[in-house]
Amino acid sequence: MLSGDQKIEPHPAVGSLSLDPYFASVFNFGDLLQFTALAIAALAYRRRPEIHKRLMLFANIQLMGAPIVHLFGHTPRLHALLTPPIVAITFAIFLLAAVARDYLAAKRIHPLTAWLAIAMFLSLPIRGIFIGPSPAWHHFVRWLTG
Repeated sequence: MLSGDQKIEPHPAVGSLSLDPYFASVFNFGDLLQFTALAIAALAYRRRPEIHKRLMLFANIQLMGAPIVHLFGHTPRLHALLTPPIVAITFAIFLLAAVARDYLAAKRIHPLTAWLAIAMFLSLPIRGIFIGPSPAWHHFVRWLTG
C-alpha cells in the first residue's frame, strides 16, 4: 500500500508504534485535499503575484510529507527515526524556510505566509489525534477503497 516506507500492520498490537493503513491514509488524503485547495486558490490569485507565489509555494510544501517518509523509509540509517514527531519536525523545517525567506527578502513576514505555516503545521496533530483514529474516518476509507 505505501511501498514499505511505513511500518504498517493491518492489526497493530496495543501500544505498538505501527500504524494501521486506515489511520495512515488520513495524512495522504489530507495532503492531497490541502494541495488541491491551495493550488486552486493560487490559480484564482494568479494576477496578484504576492499572494499567488505564496499559495503555490505552500501547495508544493504540502506535498513534501510523502517524500519525507520515503527518505526515512528507504535510508537504512534513518529508518529507526521514522516516527510521527520526526516527520512533523522535518515538515516544519520546510514551513520555517518559507517564513525565513519572507523575513530575509522583505524584512517582514507576510500575513498569508504566517497563517499558512501555522495552519499547515497544526493540521498534522489534528489529523493524527482526532480524525485518523476515529471510527468515522475508518468507515469512510473502507467505503472509499472498498
